[in-house]
Amino acid sequence: MQSTVRQQNQYPPVDTEQLDKSVHKFQDLMKQANLLLAKLAEDPVFAKELMSAAQQSKSEKVNKMIESTGITIDVKTSFTPTGIRIILNNSEIAGQCCNLLIALRW
Repeated sequence: MQSTVRQQNQYPPVDTEQLDKSVHKFQDLMKQANLLLAKLAEDPVFAKELMSAAQQSKSEKVNKMIESTGITIDVKTSFTPTGIRIILNNSEIAGQCCNLLIALRW
């Protein structure tokens, strides 16, 4: 019976501090993403220009257009003939929290 009790106590107490930080940083990412998505939803001219620039592989123009929506964090984009992938990143150190991938088809 004692060995069962020892096995149950192998894990340290739960500390949600890092999770809490991640959740708040991710909420910020969601707010940033909403700026872009609102612009795409409400401005068909903007959406058409973005799609056209992406299909012509004009990466710099695409990134500037995305930044013009008010996004203030790091943005990486890639596109194919069938869609665009936008990665929003608000981590201070590579590999840490957090990234949000927006994958849109056209």
